[in-house]
Formats: sequence, structure tokens, C-alpha cells
Amino acid sequence: NILRTSLDQQSQQQQQQQESLQSFDALIAKVEEQQSEHVSDEDVLRALRTDLLNLKFEEKTSSKSRCHAYTHTLHSLRMMREVLWRVICFRRDPRRILPIILIGETGCGKTYMLQKCFELLAAAGFDDVRARIISLSHAFNTLQLTAYVQPLMKIDHSAFHVVILDEVNATPALTVCKQLLIDRRVGDGSHAFSLPDNMLFVATCNPAGVYDVYPLPRSLAKACLEFASPSEEDMLGYLQAQCKDKASIPQWFPQVVLRSQALVKNMSRCKVSLRDAMRCIDLAVKMAEFFNTTIENEFGSWYKEWKKKSDPVDPLGLEGAIAAEELAGVIAVYVSYGVQVTPRSEFFSKAFESEEYSKACEVAVNVARHFFWSAVMPSPHLVATSAVLDNVLGLCVAVATESHLLLLGDEGTSKTLAIALVSAAAKGQFTDGSGPISIFRKMPRLQPFRLQVCQTTTASHIQQLAESVQLWARHETHEPSRKGTLSRMALIVMEELGMAHGAAESPLKALHFLLDMKQILSEESCFIFVGTSNNTRDEEVPVDPALLNRLIVVRNERLEREHLVNFCTSLSTIESGKPLDSAIQETLQSFLQSLPVRHRFIRDVVAFSRAAGRLTRADECLSAHEFRERCE
Repeated sequence: NILRTSLDQQSQQQQQQQESLQSFDALIAKVEEQQSEHVSDEDVLRALRTDLLNLKFEEKTSSKSRCHAYTHTLHSLRMMREVLWRVICFRRDPRRILPIILIGETGCGKTYMLQKCFELLAAAGFDDVRARIISLSHAFNTLQLTAYVQPLMKIDHSAFHVVILDEVNATPALTVCKQLLIDRRVGDGSHAFSLPDNMLFVATCNPAGVYDVYPLPRSLAKACLEFASPSEEDMLGYLQAQCKDKASIPQWFPQVVLRSQALVKNMSRCKVSLRDAMRCIDLAVKMAEFFNTTIENEFGSWYKEWKKKSDPVDPLGLEGAIAAEELAGVIAVYVSYGVQVTPRSEFFSKAFESEEYSKACEVAVNVARHFFWSAVMPSPHLVATSAVLDNVLGLCVAVATESHLLLLGDEGTSKTLAIALVSAAAKGQFTDGSGPISIFRKMPRLQPFRLQVCQTTTASHIQQLAESVQLWARHETHEPSRKGTLSRMALIVMEELGMAHGAAESPLKALHFLLDMKQILSEESCFIFVGTSNNTRDEEVPVDPALLNRLIVVRNERLEREHLVNFCTSLSTIESGKPLDSAIQETLQSFLQSLPVRHRFIRDVVAFSRAAGRLTRADECLSAHEFRERCE
């Protein structure tokens, strides 16, 4: 009898669901039949208002809330319909619990879609909807999460409050999450509180197996709604819609981004998602704005001099200057995807269809790398390796666009050196000098905050660092002379992230809130995050995919033996102060070639090469035989 009653109730709910949102269903049917190529917020609001009126909801407010940009696809509309129906059921009868828990890959748009649902519900004018996000991590244990939630009970009862528990299975406090989502209460015993009828908790989570997450309790797992990643067709339509009204983005951009995503997925074993594509678009727009003010001045004059010295093919077919939009688009794609593909040359040939154009783009990126390298004014004894050029380019783009970054590579690939060079050069309005370095006047001055990650680092350490940065930022923005400006910005540097990988407490989960702070709190960026990590011996990435997806990742190429020998020979020549004797140079190269692979740690080989160069400077009469003996 219980089972029959339950099935009858489910059947009745399904029938009501089919009858209730007829306008929304009609909108979805149009998209399915491709009668409506583009669905706007106005289309969705019109359907939602009609359905709410049919359900006898009373219009309470004439909402003028601003809707954030969103591209509606068939998949997102179907998921929105399910979420909105469950919210409507709850508003009609708070005792009728249909949990809203979205499960899907990182960066597929779960949280943003939920935000959009409640934004549209508020804009419909039938409820004063106020949504907030709690980004969960290991920093929240049972007591801390309970203590955080209990003050939320004291709310404005005239509004409808929604709390999104983002990444609900990233915290060990799943018992509390189950109480909030299913039981609608918080606390135990005499300290238990029932949730008010005008408060709803919803959640998102990542699937187990691939991500570093806790297993969901059965009651939560069976309530999950699967949120699939967009198909290739949906992704292309989404990119085209996002780029349509942006004049600074080249026409080829959506197709190249789509091919680049496939390349990274196939060649680097990294996950890519909608979040990566959106970040790439954002980089292209911001870099175009940045280059529009530098192409004709610092970059243009420097480029002409550099072309005389190196005589490269003129990038993008333009003599003496590079179109800002084209260069910005190429750099955005390279920094978002190209620096994750090895070898780099394969990226250009496969991401850009035309062979001639792909070569021009490769040269253009090389020009930009050397431009930013000269801008940080490196010491003469430093050699511009491919690794350090990519690191400096990634850092400069991150500072110019206020993006977060991870430098990933073997030990000794100049990750810390690049951070030191850029942070020293980025003095904002106090930048002294002309030429390439003057571009830093257009960027904020950086205030470093450092944390050396180790095996004893906890989520609390990261949380304390985030709070320190927030306090510093509030002090900066409240000073009258700096209000409304970006004269200074915090640079959070966390080195050796891989040291915390696999720790029992998963401290790096606390970084998710830090990196999503701008979207979660709807505040201006007050900091840039830069992390470094070494690869494992198997070239695996010792960082959780969900964290990687929130960062620009610069993956340094491993030097082949031939490139390593040439690099070390250049270092020895610099240290010697004069060209090496041909016999000594041949001896040095022979010695480097004989080193077994297991001894080729770059930092050790670099130190050896510098010492070898100093040997020849100290003893000008040194023979090749004596040189080899001392090298050994």
C-alpha cells in the first residue's frame, strides 16, 4: 500500500509537471524543432511569467534586476525547466521536498545555470529572490558549517532566500548538507533548528572517481540530477553567440577555440570545459583593449627594432605593425590552450586550418613572448629559454587581464624566476623607464602575499591567507585617494602546490572559493592568484582537475637533450665572458651528451654549466683535457 501510494503520488506529480509549465515546454519544443535559433532572456521570462500566472501566483514586485549574459541551449533550457518546476513546487508547498542537486563535470556551467534560474525567477516579479553561494571545501567541517549556516536563519521573511552549496561533496560535513537539502533542518538535539519556509538550499557536486571528493550519502546520491557537458554543436553555438556582439574578437575565433579544446583534451590529458572557453573569450577581449593602447607606441617601435635584428617573417602579413584584435585573439588562444600542448608547433598547425596563417600566428606569439621578456628587463646573464618566455608571457597576460595562473613543469624550469621578474617590474604608475617596460604603467602595482605549500599545509592556512588579502583590499579601496582605481592589486603566490596533493585533509579544496570569489561575491577583482607545481616523474599533474579548470595553466615543455646541450653551452659562454674555445666547447658538449638521463635535472645541469664557464674565465690557458678533468 505504501509503495502504491508513493507511485500514485509520483504519477500525479509527473502529470502536474506536464500540465504546469506549458509555455516553457512550448519554448523548448520550438528550439527542438529549430524554429527558434536564438533564445533570449526575454523569451524565457515571457514563458515563465505565463506559467506562473496560470499557476495562480500573484505578481509581487516589478523587478528591474539586471540579468547577466547567458546563452540558452536546448540542454540548459531542459535543465532550467526541471529546476524551476521544483522551486515552484516548493513555493506552493514547503513540505513538498524535491531536492535540487546537480552533478556534472567541473566547469560545465552547473552553478552559473542555477544562478541564472533564480535570477530569472526574480526578474519575473513573483518573488523577491535573493540567492547566495557557499563554496564548500575541506575548510568546512561539521561544526564550522553548522555555525556558518545558523545565523542565516535570521533573515528577512518578506523575501525568498536561496543558498547554493557549491561542490557539496568537497566537504566532510555531508551530514549537515543532507540535513539542509533533504531534512530541512540544521543542528542536533536541543540545538536543532528547522529551516524557515522562505529559505531553500540547493547544491552542485562533481562525480566521484575523477575528482578528489567525498562519497555522497545514498539519500543525496539518488536525488542528483545529471548535468551533462554541452555537446560540440552546443559549444560552437554558445561560442558564436558569445562572440557575436564583441567587435574585438576575430571571426575565426569560435572555430579555433573548439579545435583547441579538442587538442588539449587529446594531447595533454587535461579536462577542458565551458569555463575554459569563456575564459579564453574574456582574455581575447581584455588583451585587445590592452594592445590597442600599446601597439602603436611601445610595441610598434620595439617590434621594428626587433625585426631588424632577428628578421622574422612579418606576422599576420602586416608590415611594421600587428593588428591589435588579431594579435590579442592569437595570444588568448595560445595562453588558454597552446601552452598545455607539447610540442607547441603541433598546436599551431592543428588549431589553425591554413598552413600559412598558422605559421604567421606562431611567429606572432614568438614576437609577443620576446616583447614581454624585454619588458621585465632581465639581467644579461639570463638566457631566454622557451620555458621562461612562456612563463613570463602567461604572467603578464594574467596581470593585464586579472586572471589566475598555474605554472607547471619540471624542477628548474624558471617558474619562480619568472614570478620574481614580473612582480619586480609591475610597479604600476611608479614604473620608471621607456620602451617595453612602460607597458607596466597600464597595469596595477602588485603587492605579493606568499605561502610555501608543504605536507603540513591545511585548508585553514589558505583560508587565513584569503582573509588577509580581503582585509588588505578593503583598506586599499576605502582610501580616498585610491577609491575606484586599481592602482594596486594583491598577488597571491603559492609555490609547490603538488606538495599538498594527496594529503588526507585535501587543503587545496579551499582554493576553489578563493578563485571563484569574484563570481560568488559579485565584487571587483582584488587579487591575482599564481601557483607553481612540479610534474611527477610520470608527467602527471599533481593537482585536482576541478582546481586546474579554474586556472590558466602554463605547462612547460621538457627540454630534449639537444636543446639542453645548446642551452647549457650558451650559459657557459655567458659566464666565460667571451666565446668558448672550439676544443673546450666540443669537450663541454660531449660531456653533457654523456650524462645519463636520470642525472639530467635542469637546475643541477644549469649550475654545472655556469661553473664550467667560470672555469674558463679564471684560467685562460686551460686545455680541453684539463677542462674535462675538472668538469668530471
